[in-house]
Amino acid sequence: MSELTDEAAFLRMSLADLDRELGAGELEPSDYEELRARYEERAGAVTEALRQLEASPGPALGSHRPRRRLRLAARRHRLVLGWTAAACFAGAGVLLGLGIAGVAPFARSSTTLSAENRIDIELAEAGVLAAHSHISLAIGTYEKVLAIDPAQPEALADDGWLVRLAGKSDSRPSLVAQGDREIAAAAALDPRYALAHGYEGVTLLQDSHNPGAAVAAFRVMLDDHPSAGMLASVRNEAVMAYAAAHQPLPASFAP
Repeated sequence: MSELTDEAAFLRMSLADLDRELGAGELEPSDYEELRARYEERAGAVTEALRQLEASPGPALGSHRPRRRLRLAARRHRLVLGWTAAACFAGAGVLLGLGIAGVAPFARSSTTLSAENRIDIELAEAGVLAAHSHISLAIGTYEKVLAIDPAQPEALADDGWLVRLAGKSDSRPSLVAQGDREIAAAAALDPRYALAHGYEGVTLLQDSHNPGAAVAAFRVMLDDHPSAGMLASVRNEAVMAYAAAHQPLPASFAP
């Protein structure tokens, strides 16, 4: 229960900080609304878990259930976000002047918050920042997650995609290669993560010029039953990869 109590206190502080940042003009209203909604959702889950623990303490009512629910919701959101937001990333090269690492929008910290809770919160923030084209801040936030857990698949995939786009925007092959490596690592770590394999299919086709390997990545993506939005967003690349590899195009990618 102490971990949930600590998280509840941390979330209250986070909500207060959001209000302060909005009032100081440090946060866009649209970002504020989305972040606040995510924090309030998590705070509600924590409050309910605490209520259940007080009413009937037991191992089945621990903190993992509400935290897992937030993690899954955040991942499913990014299955679409990672692609529909891509058109906004053309200016990603601005992060080169700010530095790839160590940039993050919120300086809050807690010595008692668990690593898993911190990861959940940072992933939610990063997703919102990326959706609103705050690329340098999103990358900094994903890299805060990777500092806690270097093998976190969601952070690896999304950070790799953004770093890759930054490298392409500023003609920096080293950044493109760095992003590709992170995406490949995420795909290897989680065979059931459709987004990572979608990213990987694009990078293998466009960066490695290996349509056969791209087809293999797209096949793994299809095994995870991706959303219609994600399928549409990679359809052009998939069509090119299957054609170049002389492989029949799956019905899922048909126009």
